[in-house]
Amino acid sequence: MDQEKRKQILYLVGMPGSGKSTLGKSLADLLGFPLIDIDTEIEKKEGLPITEIFSEKGEQYFREIEKEVLYSIDQSPAIVATGGGAPCFFDNMQFINANGTSIWLKVAPKALAERVLVKEGSRPLLKDLKGKGLIEELTKKLESRKGFYQQAHIHYDPISQSISDLETQITHIMNL
Repeated sequence: MDQEKRKQILYLVGMPGSGKSTLGKSLADLLGFPLIDIDTEIEKKEGLPITEIFSEKGEQYFREIEKEVLYSIDQSPAIVATGGGAPCFFDNMQFINANGTSIWLKVAPKALAERVLVKEGSRPLLKDLKGKGLIEELTKKLESRKGFYQQAHIHYDPISQSISDLETQITHIMNL
């Protein structure tokens, strides 16, 4: 992908519940870019919800389909909301950084737990957890994934930073 085209794709990475899909919609409206949600694309491709793909075909199968969908995106400009684990498998984070501008949505585990509970049952790797157990699992997952997320071009905390702060950073990096 050429340098100009690369600059026109924003990849949102972060933990489940960090707000990738929500922020993706806001950025799509703000920048006039289409939003591509990787999980939605996987569900269309497979004809099954993510939870059923995990339970019927397993995580390894899901990760392979996730990579295939990620690598198949050739639309530019675009906002791409990745799944929480997408950057952490294969060479996905290197691909993301080579083909666009990546934004890590940094959200603390306690805030993630509150958000995840609102969408109960939609996150296969967290489906049976609540309360302290959920916070502990999110903390563990964040620690194991942080090395991948930290490679993002922009680190954004949606709780303490405004969307206009993020827009300024995006505009600077993408020369919009």
